[in-house]
Amino acid sequence: MQASGKELLLVSRLGVIGWGLLASALCCMCTGAYISYNFMGDVLSVTAAGADFPIFFSLLWNGCTCLGATVGTISGGCCGIIAWLVTAKEMYVAPTVLSLQNNEPMLAGCCISIFMGLIVCVILVSETHIQFSALFQLTMST
Repeated sequence: MQASGKELLLVSRLGVIGWGLLASALCCMCTGAYISYNFMGDVLSVTAAGADFPIFFSLLWNGCTCLGATVGTISGGCCGIIAWLVTAKEMYVAPTVLSLQNNEPMLAGCCISIFMGLIVCVILVSETHIQFSALFQLTMST
């Protein structure tokens, strides 16, 4: 079943509105808990980094499946948060707001998030028996 252009536009707009409301609620919670907005940006960086390769594949590769992109994004974000928390705990004894904002935990969380999103997306796409040679072929239309 194919969605029409109007339906896609509606879903896109509702997604942006929903994301804006969620971000606004989180900002209000951070303000109430006296946590800086920089920390919220760090949380967003680690969780959203898992969507980099799945979004890239879903936009530019016809062989990318919805399941691969969705599960790759979610698992990348979850693994990134786990790596972020574990790195902060191992390096700074406890994962506090201050220790989580240091460079090393942020780097670990973002790298794990990006590459787990990539790995999971590619593994789930390969389960559908898609030829990977098609990914590397470039067709030029004249």
